[in-house]
Amino acid sequence: MQPILKQPILFFLLIISEIVMAQRDFEMVQTKPNQEPIIKPIITPTIDSTDTIPKVWTLNADLGINLSFSSNNNQPDGTSQDGFSTTNTIDLSVKYEKRKVEMTNELHWQFSLHQSGDNKSNVIKSSDALLTLHDWSFGVSNKNRWNINLISKINTSIFTIFEGGLLQDTSDAQKYPVQKFLNPYDATFSPGIKYQPNDYLRVSFAPFSYRFYGTLDQQIADQGLYNTQYNADSTHIIKNMIEKQGAELNVWYDRDFSQWVVLQYRINISSNYDENIFKNGNVNGLFITKVRIFNGFYLSHHAIVRGSLGESPFKPQIGQVVTLSYGKTF
Repeated sequence: MQPILKQPILFFLLIISEIVMAQRDFEMVQTKPNQEPIIKPIITPTIDSTDTIPKVWTLNADLGINLSFSSNNNQPDGTSQDGFSTTNTIDLSVKYEKRKVEMTNELHWQFSLHQSGDNKSNVIKSSDALLTLHDWSFGVSNKNRWNINLISKINTSIFTIFEGGLLQDTSDAQKYPVQKFLNPYDATFSPGIKYQPNDYLRVSFAPFSYRFYGTLDQQIADQGLYNTQYNADSTHIIKNMIEKQGAELNVWYDRDFSQWVVLQYRINISSNYDENIFKNGNVNGLFITKVRIFNGFYLSHHAIVRGSLGESPFKPQIGQVVTLSYGKTF
């Protein structure tokens, strides 16, 4: 009896083992005969650094040149007259933006030189204006629409200039320069609030501002061109002045129309609390308009505006220049 039961049990275990092996083979080949087992690789998701790591630094550089040359040789009086002039602009912008912190730093330099007569004529400076603009802000609302910010502006020149706008002293008696870098200088700091309704417009209001101006060189200060106030001992003109001013409004507008037309406008209105801003306020503006000619090259128009709202009618000083410029964004 036992040998008879033993054979069916062995047979039953053999059948069970075959079923298990067949099921495992079925899962490996997925019911397709003579197919190699499909081994699915483990895929590790890749991360594109350009998508996940935002660009926090942006640099824009633009160089504009306007050249003019004329030559008149073999004139009836036996003389030759040549003329050369150049007006150039350099615009740099460095922007940092990360979460709530945003910093914009700009440098705008416009200078013009000309020479007339023969090759031995002196080069004369007709304009030399260096302006830096800074906007440092911290967002306090959703999408940084409202910010606490500090706007600062610095005006100075670069070239060392002697009397008459000459780049070198040509007088018999050695004279001291009337202008050089940071002589004079004019810096204004305006803490306040900023509202950014969109990506193009920034409106900043400061309830007060501080102005620092003067010279760093006592000999230039003593010429009395930029300040006439003396020290207590009346020996030297005061080099540096600090002045608390009233409210200030700054409007910055930046717009890029598909890189064909680029606008960069800066308007500043400042006042003193002892005066009516709309009657005695000062207006300063920088307006840069660029129209693309082809890749990277633009026809650029720069306009610098300075005026007083106390004038009636309002007649601001306007300096304009048109240059061929090349711009690059990094």
